[in-house]
Amino acid sequence: MAESHDLLGVGLYTLNEVVALLGAERRFVRNTLFGYHYKDTRSGERRYVDPIITRGLSESDSRTVTFLDLMELRFVQVFREHISLRTIRSCAKKARTIFGSSHPFALNSTRFLTNGKTIYAKDERKFLDLLKSQYAMEEVVQVFLRDVEFEMDTLARWFPRGFDGPIVLDPKRSFGAPIHPQTGIQAVTLYHAYRAEGRNADEVSRWYGVSPADVEATVEFVEQTGLAAA
Repeated sequence: MAESHDLLGVGLYTLNEVVALLGAERRFVRNTLFGYHYKDTRSGERRYVDPIITRGLSESDSRTVTFLDLMELRFVQVFREHISLRTIRSCAKKARTIFGSSHPFALNSTRFLTNGKTIYAKDERKFLDLLKSQYAMEEVVQVFLRDVEFEMDTLARWFPRGFDGPIVLDPKRSFGAPIHPQTGIQAVTLYHAYRAEGRNADEVSRWYGVSPADVEATVEFVEQTGLAAA
């Protein structure tokens, strides 16, 4: 495992937490992050497919996932609804080379779009086709995350219930755990307090200084994602 001081500000998540936060299939998450093996039906040989995402931590850090890994995975999750994983894999590889970043989909210097066939990176009113490596002007469907904030052109925070919601994931706070934006109280802490107080939001509000409405919305988030059991 990397030294603790090297992990400050990167956000840390287990595989179970990633699955819960994204509401994604475990197999999809595992294969996208870590790659997978399969048996070639023609040769009978066992082959390995590289992960789509370049993780922020080394293999020695086991299955630990960083905040930027999580956000890249969310981009793949969005793109997956429109184009194939094979296309996404090719575009991700090309994007890492073009933009010189291990996490190009988490950059604000470009905006990624899709027309259902490939992924485009918007650059000065042009669209670079990441699959063909050439500029193209085509009508595209914009795919982007409306609930994130950037700092220094890098994705910095995710508000999974919107900017006005009671949850934020910020790698610089509580190692990226879902917290209440104003107080910094972890969502699972509010959830367990709510359960301990007989599901009394007013009582939890008095204890933690979080509005009853935010307490109830946070509890709903934890219950819907299954985060408490992750």
